[in-house]
Amino acid sequence: MPYMIVPKLIKEEIYFQLNPEKMKTLKAISKLLLTSIIFFVLAKTADCQTNDYEYVYVSVNGKIFSRKLNVEVDFGDKADQIKKGEVYRDSLTGKKSYIAVLNFMLKSGYELVETLEFTSTFQGTGGTSGVGIIMRKKRE
Repeated sequence: MPYMIVPKLIKEEIYFQLNPEKMKTLKAISKLLLTSIIFFVLAKTADCQTNDYEYVYVSVNGKIFSRKLNVEVDFGDKADQIKKGEVYRDSLTGKKSYIAVLNFMLKSGYELVETLEFTSTFQGTGGTSGVGIIMRKKRE
């Protein structure tokens, strides 16, 4: 039987009567959709409202004619955050491996959130010119 909506006039109001089988399916889909939306909103709200994490952006680039890496660490724009970034930068600059930088940050209590690759090309050749690392740590 094809899907049909049949209008009925009851007490001067129009109601639509659906095929009972289609109505069960429609109710199940709407319950599932509503449950998914509520779960998503609650999960995002809980994560955003608590603000339990401190985020850091680490930019790692190679130095020209050197195996050592140039590292910039960004904790934010407040004076104490800038100072903290400079301390981390001084500890990390000169390392010879991207993994050494990552391991240092992991030992400092940060967890990896995302990595970004910086690429460059010159006359048809190119490759990775650096990596951006986004990390976070639970606030104390």
